[in-house]
Amino acid sequence: MRRRAFTLVELMTVVAILAILYAVLMPVVIQVKCFAQEWVAGEAVAKVGQATTLYMLDSDQTYPLAYYSLGDGPRQNWFGVVAKDGSVDPATSLLGPYTKGKVQRDYALNALPWNGDESGYGYNWGYLGSDFYLPNSWSTWQNAMGPANESSLGDTSSTIEYATTSFFYATWLPKGDGQTYRYGFADPPAAWFGNPTVDFRHMAIKTIDKKKREVDSTGLAVVLFSDGHVKPLHQKEVKDKMFERDNGLGATLEP
Repeated sequence: MRRRAFTLVELMTVVAILAILYAVLMPVVIQVKCFAQEWVAGEAVAKVGQATTLYMLDSDQTYPLAYYSLGDGPRQNWFGVVAKDGSVDPATSLLGPYTKGKVQRDYALNALPWNGDESGYGYNWGYLGSDFYLPNSWSTWQNAMGPANESSLGDTSSTIEYATTSFFYATWLPKGDGQTYRYGFADPPAAWFGNPTVDFRHMAIKTIDKKKREVDSTGLAVVLFSDGHVKPLHQKEVKDKMFERDNGLGATLEP
C-alpha cells in the first residue's frame, strides 16, 4: 500500500501554523528570559551588598573607598585593580576577602571592557565611596577621600548603594565612538547630562537622540539600597536624593 504524500497546500498550512505559533510564543519566551535575567541580577547585586556589609563591620561601619592611587602604577578601584589591558583581577577587589575573589555578574550586560568591573554593577562612589559630590569636600579626581559612615546616612531604605551601570561613549562626546563600555560607578541624575551611567538595560528599549544629546530607556535598572533590599527602577524613578547622605545638599558637578 502506497503512502499518501503531503500536498503543497498541506505543507504551506503547516508552515503557516508554525509561523503563527512562533509569532505568538517568541515574545512570551523573550519576556520570561528577561524576567529571569532581572531576577539573577537582583540575587547577584544583593551578594555584593552583603560583602560590603561585612567590609563595613571590619572598618568601623565605613564604606570602602571608591578608588585611590597606587603610586605611579595602576589605580585601586573598589572592584579591583585595572590592568593596562583593561582586565580586572577580582582577587584585588576591596570586597575580595568577603567574596572569595568571585564576581557576581549581571549577564544581561553586553558591553566592551574599559575601566569597569566585570559584575555590571556600579558603586555610589560620589556619596558613599567618597565625599566627591559633597559641597566643600576635599576630594580630588585622582584620589577618592572621605567615604561615608553608616551613621551619616538618613533612611537607608532609600539610599542607593549599587545599581546596574555602563558607560555609553556617545558620539557627541570628545572621541566618542558610540559604543557601550563596562563601568563600575553610579552617578546621580544631576551628573548624567542626558547620558545616564545607571543602566536601565532590563526589559529595555533604548532611544538615543543625537540632536538633544539625550539617552532614554523604557527599561529597568536593578538597584540595591543600603538596607539590603533590591528594587528594579525606571529611569524617571531614580532621583538625586537617593544617592545623597543625610545632609539635604545636592550634588556639586565640578571636579
